[in-house]
Amino acid sequence: MFETTHQRNPGEDSNHPGAFDAHGGNVHDVDLERANGVGRIVLTGSERGTRIADVYQKFPIGIVFPRIGDDLAIEAVIINSSGGIAGGDRLEIEVTALNNASVAVTTQAAEKIYRALDRPARVSTKLKACGTAKLAWLPQETIVFNKARIHRLTEIDLCSGAELIALEWLVFGRAARGE
Repeated sequence: MFETTHQRNPGEDSNHPGAFDAHGGNVHDVDLERANGVGRIVLTGSERGTRIADVYQKFPIGIVFPRIGDDLAIEAVIINSSGGIAGGDRLEIEVTALNNASVAVTTQAAEKIYRALDRPARVSTKLKACGTAKLAWLPQETIVFNKARIHRLTEIDLCSGAELIALEWLVFGRAARGE
């Protein structure tokens, strides 16, 4: 689990966490429309290959399964249709691989964490591999932009005999932009 917060720039007013609305009052993350998405997949395996047992998607999270050849392994691609994550957003991803399932899970693009006015975005990931399942969690990088705040929780449940490879990587802004 990690939480990342942007440090205020010199001279930045710390008493005003948000922007001002048209009427002169503070705007808070809770006042804005926030994403609340869920993506959940369960896969099972047999001698004939890996099969999708269950899929649940709640906007803005979508999951697609491109064909990568035989059915022995499946690739799942997680899509965040909102294009990024901002303060107050809540996203949950859950991947369960059972029996002889073999799955590689990735994302369609880098995850972008944008400005938060007064509360962090919350991203929860649960990975579970049971039996002799093989699970690869290989999302593209997370880019944390200026004034971004995120609370990420990753839970891993790995049963005896199962295999897991997992990667989470961060990029702190864009150097060319002074971030």
